[in-house]
Amino acid sequence: MTELTRTTNPAVLVASSNRALVRHLSQLLGGIQYVVRQATTPRQARNLLAAEPIDMMIVDGDEWDEDVLELCREASAHEHSRYVYVLLLVAPDGRTPVAEALQAGVDDVLTKPLSHGELLARLRAAVRGVEFERRAREQDSNDWLTGLPGRVELHSRLARLLTDARTSAAACVLVDIDFLTHVNHARGFPAGDQVLRATAALLREQDEARMLLAAVAPGRYCAVLPDKTAADAAAWAEQVRALVAQTEFESGGAAVQVTVSVGVAAGEPGTTTAEALLEQAAAALKFAKLAGRDCVIRYDEIAAGGPNSTRLGSPGKLLEGTAASDVMIPCTVTLRGDQTPDAAQSLIERTGLGALAVVNESGGLQGIVTAERLASTAQDKPHARLADIIDREVEVFDETTTFATLTGFFVANPGAIAVVVGDGKPLGFLTAAGIVDLAAPPEPCPANRPSWESHYLMLPDPAFASTDVDWDEIPLSFSQHRG
Repeated sequence: MTELTRTTNPAVLVASSNRALVRHLSQLLGGIQYVVRQATTPRQARNLLAAEPIDMMIVDGDEWDEDVLELCREASAHEHSRYVYVLLLVAPDGRTPVAEALQAGVDDVLTKPLSHGELLARLRAAVRGVEFERRAREQDSNDWLTGLPGRVELHSRLARLLTDARTSAAACVLVDIDFLTHVNHARGFPAGDQVLRATAALLREQDEARMLLAAVAPGRYCAVLPDKTAADAAAWAEQVRALVAQTEFESGGAAVQVTVSVGVAAGEPGTTTAEALLEQAAAALKFAKLAGRDCVIRYDEIAAGGPNSTRLGSPGKLLEGTAASDVMIPCTVTLRGDQTPDAAQSLIERTGLGALAVVNESGGLQGIVTAERLASTAQDKPHARLADIIDREVEVFDETTTFATLTGFFVANPGAIAVVVGDGKPLGFLTAAGIVDLAAPPEPCPANRPSWESHYLMLPDPAFASTDVDWDEIPLSFSQHRG
């Protein structure tokens, strides 16, 4: 199983009517890479808890009243998609009722004036608690939100199924809700949780004989279909996809329609492991996302360059019209065949590139030289020229080659390096990792604005260029216009 690791910096909500304290803590925590959100009223804090993935909340107890008490209860109630650790700041005169605060769900108490060292130590302990809670949820035998089996239980039962002699085949179907974060941002996490529960219930209704349905991540479900071929599983998945697209889900008091992307893989007991089958389904799901979402992709077809591999650039899909020149790593420097390996090694070290193009006197491509090739020939041929050691059997694509053709090639040749040429001259490089990176989520936004991301583009809203935002004036539906 893949090790579970934190992929984003911890998010801290600082809630206090003392704006100077809010600014001070924001500067301190933001400077050490915490993602900081600010609230000056309990109402603003509630809005942020509903709209943002908050890990920890620092509450100023100087004005302890029923509204602040209720805020702490709500934050610690685990009604959101994650556990929120609550740290209460209290005055040394003891006017904040600590016992009442702890009963309201406060996890820790810190006395003012603040010691930076103690505050950071408490937050480090809080991060450990939040991370433990996250891992416990992800590794639990059942998903807390939907009641479905979790990833660990899925892996165990799939492994047993693939060693069962009574099973003729097994198909793995990964169903992922498209743009779930937009539902969360537009209507709040509780509304997003409603969509998750409703989608899980809909999938349960599409029961097949001996089917195992599990929740493997927020918004992602895995259906294991025993005795089903890839074609059978894809037909079942297509029915599910169409049904979800036609269904209106109740979310935050309003109807919401979502779509799903689906990856399908199938294997035979004795020849396929649980890990391999899940990885193949995940690879097919990535291609479904690349194809524009709301579609079903079979791993065996894209691996064989079948009809589904062409859907990535088909009319109406996201990458329609994308060519090799749009996705290549630009070839900013080249080498000549009469240069030495030492010159190539020096250039590779300075540029950080793993490979360089070697050209003739007119700039035409002769081949490529990689860091690995240079390392292996440094001792054997210390006086060689690059023309003697370059790789001439390199795959070459014209700059106008379609994205569908490129993905078909790299699925069949995942370790290859290809060169993009124009008029016979090298323009850039292509790798499988570079192609797949188009489907990877972007890096987290800086701490000074919320993250409005798709799987392809970072779309910061100019309205949130500063942290000094009056959240009371911003409705929770402000991101509905994003797709």
